[in-house]
Amino acid sequence: MFGRRARVGVVSLLVVVGVVASDLALMPAASAEAPKQVQLEVSAEAPTLDVKAGRKADPSRLAGLSSRVSIPSATPVPVGVEGPTPGTEQPEGWVAPGVRGYEEGRSGEDVKKTSATERVWENPDGTSTLELSSRPVRFRDRAGRWQDFDTDLVAVKGGGFQAKALPEGSNVAAAADAEAVVSAGTEAGIVSLAQPGAEAAQGRVDASGETVTFPDAIDGDSDLVVGLLPNGFETSVVVPDGAPQRASFEQVLTVPAGLVARNGSVGVEFVAVDGTVVGSYGSGVAWDAGLVEDEVEVRTSLVSQEGTEATVRVSVDPVWLAAPERVFPVTIDPVLSFSQNTGASGAMDTYVQSNIVNTPQSTATELKLGKAYGTSYIRRTLMKFDVSSLVGAGRVVTSANLSVANTYSPSCTGRAITVASLSGSFNASTL
Repeated sequence: MFGRRARVGVVSLLVVVGVVASDLALMPAASAEAPKQVQLEVSAEAPTLDVKAGRKADPSRLAGLSSRVSIPSATPVPVGVEGPTPGTEQPEGWVAPGVRGYEEGRSGEDVKKTSATERVWENPDGTSTLELSSRPVRFRDRAGRWQDFDTDLVAVKGGGFQAKALPEGSNVAAAADAEAVVSAGTEAGIVSLAQPGAEAAQGRVDASGETVTFPDAIDGDSDLVVGLLPNGFETSVVVPDGAPQRASFEQVLTVPAGLVARNGSVGVEFVAVDGTVVGSYGSGVAWDAGLVEDEVEVRTSLVSQEGTEATVRVSVDPVWLAAPERVFPVTIDPVLSFSQNTGASGAMDTYVQSNIVNTPQSTATELKLGKAYGTSYIRRTLMKFDVSSLVGAGRVVTSANLSVANTYSPSCTGRAITVASLSGSFNASTL
């Protein structure tokens, strides 16, 4: 989320090759004495979230994924066993006896097997090391080469901004009143957004390098903040007070010819001629500027569509916005996300939060877990990796390591995090 505290960033699974659990949930683990650093531990005995495909999560079930989770100690693997005992934990970097796995300078990458979510190395001992991501982390450039996404923005000659490494057509305009203040190159084509009535405020790259702010661009006192994503863009409107007119505003999205906009589970969906949902504008959250951030879901709804232009209304609960305890400014933050043809069979991630029940967070730019600082909100992260390439006769997983980048925590005291296998699959777009 732009301008706020991100919780969990890049997620990847490193496997030395067999089938491994591909549907996971992250939650805090209780400990009588907090560990010195954040750890990721796998617990087969941890409670699971009973998720049914296509069904919204019941927030009351989140209590079943509480912090009262006992983590069993790591179980040693007997010598001679080819792989780990199913459901047991091993120290970081563990591999089965007799297996060396990846060796720096000796293992060779098989570039023919590279995809948007996967990289493969062939190791000297005959094993293969696979790096799997729950979301696309790279794309093919015009020359057909794989490039890692880099959403940092730089000014371009002639005005405006573009990301260091994103598909063609992704850029930000120099001024907020442009016909396309932000555009994203997607597999469906270029999608852009205009802010009706915006003033000609000039944009500036923020300290993070990932967003451009157009100060006082809306109504002379509200900032417009935009940034590019690997599969779309994110917009934020920062309002200075809780006046009733602040609770909703309209934006215009220009989409490729042939796409039809409609209201859906995430917000506004974009549907191709074959009926496939290829994108959405929603999964929004609004938050205030208090020391203890208060959050509420953002709604997006279709107003009208004429040709390739779809007018969308973005709104938050006016009662929440005008509440006496609200600390301003408040940031209202929907996300545009379009599908990417990754070749992965269902790789995805999302999070659920006990006070957000109507807006799935499948396109959110961060993953959250634990209890929100100073609030009663409970959050759980869910991830699914495409492990189809691990399936094969005689293949055994000899090591698996989950990597999660923790980019923010309200406390410097380390705490363990439990990873639990889910009892069923889930649909991130409807959860």
